[in-house]
Amino acid sequence: MTAMRSKIKPLVLIVVFLLAAFLRIIPLIHNGVFFGFDQGLDMIMVKQLVVDHKLNLISRYSGLEGVLMGPLWTWFLAVPFLLSGGNPAANMLYLVIFSLAATVAAYFIVRRIWGEKEAVATYIFLLLSPHFIGGSQVVLSPLPLAYLFFFFIWCAYEIMVNRRDVFWLLWWLLVGVFFQLEIGFAVFTLPVILALLLIFKKTNTLKSRYFFLGLGILLLTFLPQVIFDIRHRFLMANSLLHFLTGENRSLYGSALPLYLRFWERAKTMAADFIQMAMPLSAWYFILPVTLLALWGWITAYRQKLVPCLNVLKILLTVLAVFYLGFSLYPGPLWAWYRAGLPVVYALLIVIPFAVLWQSANLTRYLILGLSIWGLSASLVSGEGLAGLTNPGPGDTGTLRNQIRVVDYVYHSAGGNKFAFFAYTPPVYDYIWQYDFYWYGRKTYGYAPQNLNVAVPPLGIGEQVKIPRKIGGLYYLILEPDRDRPAARAEWQKGLQRMGKILEQKDFPGNISVVKLEGI
Repeated sequence: MTAMRSKIKPLVLIVVFLLAAFLRIIPLIHNGVFFGFDQGLDMIMVKQLVVDHKLNLISRYSGLEGVLMGPLWTWFLAVPFLLSGGNPAANMLYLVIFSLAATVAAYFIVRRIWGEKEAVATYIFLLLSPHFIGGSQVVLSPLPLAYLFFFFIWCAYEIMVNRRDVFWLLWWLLVGVFFQLEIGFAVFTLPVILALLLIFKKTNTLKSRYFFLGLGILLLTFLPQVIFDIRHRFLMANSLLHFLTGENRSLYGSALPLYLRFWERAKTMAADFIQMAMPLSAWYFILPVTLLALWGWITAYRQKLVPCLNVLKILLTVLAVFYLGFSLYPGPLWAWYRAGLPVVYALLIVIPFAVLWQSANLTRYLILGLSIWGLSASLVSGEGLAGLTNPGPGDTGTLRNQIRVVDYVYHSAGGNKFAFFAYTPPVYDYIWQYDFYWYGRKTYGYAPQNLNVAVPPLGIGEQVKIPRKIGGLYYLILEPDRDRPAARAEWQKGLQRMGKILEQKDFPGNISVVKLEGI
């Protein structure tokens, strides 16, 4: 029996891995990759780095006005850009490979520290959870934090429990990477480290040479932004200073009173726990899973399973510090500020489940039944296997729909020169500039006359300048604007005055294209 189990387990792990890989690449199969405003901005910055040989010292802006992210994400995306010729879909495949590799690494780490059953449970959950599958299909800089934060927890365990100070090198490096990917999340990891040092009574580790070497690595990760700031008269330093003095109030636009924030942040994190740790968001599923998890932690306490209890102490410290930090933070609590926490919620479920797995057979059957129920429900959902046979029309940000628009414009132009103007609610038309640069120019051999694939030094772009008079052929690409329909109508009316309408065509994703001849 033991020999048979030893043969079956690798097979199960391989099958789960292949299924997880397949579920993640479904959008690639029908070209349903999401390509929105943020992705367009990222790809233009990568294009400037790879094609224009312009070394980026910063990338996108943060929630605090005047503070910009570091360039690591741009450099990260340079690899799929080079391999694919700039195809945005390659970025998603790259992120899928990253997520799968990180999960395999997590499996071996958990197996070494906490045990085989904990490792298998973590592996299956991270691979088949709907939240983790969906998070690997949208190319956005904060989303890799969902996987990277596991290694942050691992470093905390090695330093606080196993007293391996060498992990300070990796711990500080990870914090530096977090700041490159999402400042709004990374800033809260610093008080987490301080709290863990106090709770585990490990302040003596601050004397370690690895602590100072790691701190030096952290400071080096800010070097590109420091150079940028020096070149631009300390733009970011002054923005931070003005925030501390109350002059920069860009985070206070929708601030709640402090007493309300404590309640609202609690509700937000509870909702996150349900969404990120539960494959099925229904009370009749959530209740038994939560009760079983609590019973698992109680069992770990009764059996004095010290490794499990130590990781629980780390997880609860992380959540407590983030909750307090989120409550004191006055600005809106965007989803990307919480992007690294899903793995915390996941471990709070999978580790006690692994503990209970060693109990009576009835408990095993209950855990197995709940796991199969939840994961199978997520697999047949619209984001799972159902999305393979019925991908739907997609929305404005679906790359497939954008390519249809570009194809139409070129076929309609018939090889003649043309210009295009895009109405897009985010104001900056990065999506269409890049689509015409990458797909249109490459496929049809020429570009629109007014193509402007660039981002100004401060990372905040401008719309293509609309001339007072337009000669020749031009197209209006109209995205839906549910919040300001009158603004779109006014914009369209102004540009249509300059020409004669030849044709109008609608596309999936509620995109409309108007063909005009300048007069």
